[in-house]
Amino acid sequence: MISILIPTINRSEFVRRALQYYAQTGFNGWVCLGDSSNEEHQANIRAAIQSVQDRLHVIYRYFPSPPYTNAALCLRELIELVPTPYAVYSGDDDFLVPRTLEKCAAFLKAHPDYSAVNGLSVALTLNGAGAHGEITEARSVGAQRLESPRALERWVGYVRQSMSTQYYVHSLDAWRRMYRDAPNVPSRYLGPEFLPGSLSAILGKITDIDELACVFQVNQAKNFGWRTHSLYALMMSPQWTASVHAVRESIIQALMEQDGLSREETQRVFDQEFWRHLNFMLQGHYRLHHPEPLNVYDALKRRRWLVEIYRGLQNRRTLPRRPIPLKRRLRPGEPLHDDFMPVYQAITAPPPRWHGVASVSPSR
Repeated sequence: MISILIPTINRSEFVRRALQYYAQTGFNGWVCLGDSSNEEHQANIRAAIQSVQDRLHVIYRYFPSPPYTNAALCLRELIELVPTPYAVYSGDDDFLVPRTLEKCAAFLKAHPDYSAVNGLSVALTLNGAGAHGEITEARSVGAQRLESPRALERWVGYVRQSMSTQYYVHSLDAWRRMYRDAPNVPSRYLGPEFLPGSLSAILGKITDIDELACVFQVNQAKNFGWRTHSLYALMMSPQWTASVHAVRESIIQALMEQDGLSREETQRVFDQEFWRHLNFMLQGHYRLHHPEPLNVYDALKRRRWLVEIYRGLQNRRTLPRRPIPLKRRLRPGEPLHDDFMPVYQAITAPPPRWHGVASVSPSR
């Protein structure tokens, strides 16, 4: 019922790891690879595909860059190759749990008013930037739950939480709509993440189920990330202004179609929330690249006991019950353990040797 969309560029080590993982876990859907790598990495990826071709369905396409200058343009083409009714995005260094993906697809089939569903997510840090090594940290990742009947309220919730919904299972029709306008948005972040995530929330409700679905690797050697790039740098690029206007028009049109609002009202809310979103991100990225206090609260962060006092004064209500620690949920006997162990084994196993380079057909 489901296909996994993976764009990649010059990271064949991670692609090989992912293909081996999905083959070993018995994933019976399709892995759709959009590759913009150089010749060496292309050859390695083709060899990796051939090594699993009797156990895994793979669709491979090469997308040269340029003209495919960001992941959104690559994904837009991959979506048209998907042979299943549901699809999900994955980074080349991440893992999705096949059993949970099928449950998400079944949920969407039974709940047509929902556009997306996901499970629990875990972020892992390794002792190096490669595909194999020792896990040094594991933490839970928050999830989107946007269940208002109004598209505008769901979109505002998405913008304020600023968490991507691309790792959520969507119908193929939803994916097509999310990336329809990608060629008009050449800017990074706006085209590959903000616009499709916004449309995901506008098209229907979003929720999560209590099953392990995603394991992310926090990898600082990515081609694009906020530790090496910033929103300010994107705003200085020549593509920024055209991208903002295209995103604005696409989202306003979608909101008007879903809620029947006037253009004036929709535009007012978009401008307010988008401005708020940019302000929030600019402050965060400034602190990331220039660690100096911007306000009183930032200065207090240097003394943790003062932070607790500050938070207590800001909110006197009873604090919510803390979630079960991740380590407890992953230990033997816990529900997440069986789904997590194949990921653990794929990461901590010694890196395999390449056994030559072979070519494969561009389909399976």
